[in-house]
Amino acid sequence: MKSTRLTEVKHVLGVRSFAIYTACNSISMVGVWMQRLTVGWLAWQLTASEAWVGAIAFADLVPVVLIGPIAGVWVDRPLRRLLIKACQLTMLLQSLVLFFLSVFGLINIWGLFGLVLVNGIVAAIYHPVRLSVVPSLVGTKHLIPAVSLTAITFHMARFAGPALGGMMLAWQGIAATFLAVTFCYSIMLAAVLFLKIPSRPWLATRVPRSVLSELRDGFDYVRAHQAIAWVLLSQLVLALLARPVGELLPAFVGSVLNLGAQVLALLTSAMGIGAVCAGLRTLFLSGDRDLVRMLLASTVLSGVMVSMFLLVRNTWLAATLIGLAAYWITVCGIVSQTLIQSFVEPSKRGRVISIWAAIYRGTPGVGALVIGYLASIFGLAWTHLAAALVSVFIALWMYRERGSIRKFLGTPLI
Repeated sequence: MKSTRLTEVKHVLGVRSFAIYTACNSISMVGVWMQRLTVGWLAWQLTASEAWVGAIAFADLVPVVLIGPIAGVWVDRPLRRLLIKACQLTMLLQSLVLFFLSVFGLINIWGLFGLVLVNGIVAAIYHPVRLSVVPSLVGTKHLIPAVSLTAITFHMARFAGPALGGMMLAWQGIAATFLAVTFCYSIMLAAVLFLKIPSRPWLATRVPRSVLSELRDGFDYVRAHQAIAWVLLSQLVLALLARPVGELLPAFVGSVLNLGAQVLALLTSAMGIGAVCAGLRTLFLSGDRDLVRMLLASTVLSGVMVSMFLLVRNTWLAATLIGLAAYWITVCGIVSQTLIQSFVEPSKRGRVISIWAAIYRGTPGVGALVIGYLASIFGLAWTHLAAALVSVFIALWMYRERGSIRKFLGTPLI
């Protein structure tokens, strides 16, 4: 089975347009996550407030909840190439502004909040676009390995980005990190100017409708497809209650451990190592039933590892536990995206993927805002621990009900 999966991976990577797109998009996504860590650390440096760190995460992530589903409607229309170019250019300019403001010492917390909010709005549009391009580049026959590779690179970037960002912060400072982010965005912008994205045949028979009507169709489809609804629920629980640990990590290092950027770099590096290991592990998963079991088991274990991390005060033990948490969170994200991409109808892919992205990317911002606010009253470690434990109990209940997902899974639409 391993040799078969590796053969499929080699074939997919042999598709030139997909290989270029995946490589350049991976670099761009590293920049996205580097910037998220950097703005969180900058917010802590400017205010020493857990609430402000949570508010910055909120500004970066929550627009995807409000705008992402609408972007999904646009993705299901013939606008993808234009959207990719516009999003990459805007993100590049925003990171460049942050660089110059940091160099000249002109940044303040409200200016940072506004710039992060702009980036969050653009990212809300970009994520469903980038995910919808994959099936067009490789075709339906090889969609599963392509989706798996895309998910792996995204989630590896999700932790490799903060790991690199943490090292840049510790060794070169905030301004240099923003400049590195700008470089990451420029790579993808250059690639998309020359990349050919095949058209989607079903668009020829598409009947134009209002945005609101198509948006409602997307949500109705998710409600009717109970397996997809279960997958999204597992991501909602994890994103709201356990995953905010990543967004609040600068505040945890500063207020709970009372340490500096070097320890932040260590913890984010540990998360990066965990993500890389998870990506390699998921390459050899096979079978829809195996994926369902792995999805729910990783949801449980993610909450357990986050809970244990929040209880320890030893730096190296904390690094080990946050690395394990990153491993299971990454497995959960990769498997959930693979299941959804495999079973969604092509004509509704953009809308359903945008709902997944809204939950996966946006909900941790909501969790970080609420936990950050409560932490200013009750303390960060104990507040987040209570939330993580709730996620464990809900995930355990879902694991017991895993037969329901298998019952409704049906046949892949690929």
